[in-house]
Amino acid sequence: MGKNLDYYMNLSYNIELRFLSEEDGGGVAVCHPELGRLSCHAWGETFDEAMGVLVEIKKGIFQRCLEKSLPIPEPAPDEEDMDYSGKLLLRLPKVMHRAVANMAKESGTSINSAIVLLLTEAMTKRNAMEDIKKALAEFFDGVEWPVQHHIHHQGGKEAEKACSPGTESFEKAFEDDMFTRTA
Repeated sequence: MGKNLDYYMNLSYNIELRFLSEEDGGGVAVCHPELGRLSCHAWGETFDEAMGVLVEIKKGIFQRCLEKSLPIPEPAPDEEDMDYSGKLLLRLPKVMHRAVANMAKESGTSINSAIVLLLTEAMTKRNAMEDIKKALAEFFDGVEWPVQHHIHHQGGKEAEKACSPGTESFEKAFEDDMFTRTA
């Protein structure tokens, strides 16, 4: 038996998810990177809506490729993911269960989709925070702060107190733009 539409539709392609800002129209953008981020992507007001559109786009791509005998990329097997079924039994407090159920109802999604969406948002924010922390660390790595320099050379609590935010000497240091990047 050859590889047909059902075979390709049942493969587990990676999904990239992006939450769009209100400036970009809001909603959710999804894509299958293995099939091309520009050719196999979709948008929806909700995750479920975007995924529904993505499934239809993916189906159309597969149908055209099969009709024209074009190769269809398959997701690479990931040995680490082989042990994970994608199913998870989760116990949570009744109050949280009710809150997630209400959120799902308001957004027109299932409770499962709402939980996946919340986890994805949390992981995306966590990754973004790590990127921000790294960028700030790199930026401030070469910055010499005159306030810290002053405290170091003058020493004592009086110098530290004099150079605390809100004091005249602290504000003057920033007004005079005395901090410089040394790297």
